[in-house]
Amino acid sequence: MIASTRGSVQLPTLNLFEFAGDRSWCSPLQRESLAAATVDPLARQLAHFCAVLRRQAQPLVSADDALQTLRVTLAVAVAEAARSGQVAPLA
Repeated sequence: MIASTRGSVQLPTLNLFEFAGDRSWCSPLQRESLAAATVDPLARQLAHFCAVLRRQAQPLVSADDALQTLRVTLAVAVAEAARSGQVAPLA
């Protein structure tokens, strides 16, 4: 879930939660689905992964992009950046 002061979005379901009235703990949240299809996104992801393994489809994300994401996610620099307020390097 990605949360902000104005609402939040749930992944991978793409459910959007926003305050129905004033932004306070007492205001109810409204839920809206941003998903274009009613198919389970995890099932679609698994089906695409299997198609890539069978060489019937191309990956949606390149290996280089995936590696960069992994580096950023696991980097000690990210935790340090969060603590210090400094920018974390990507390379």
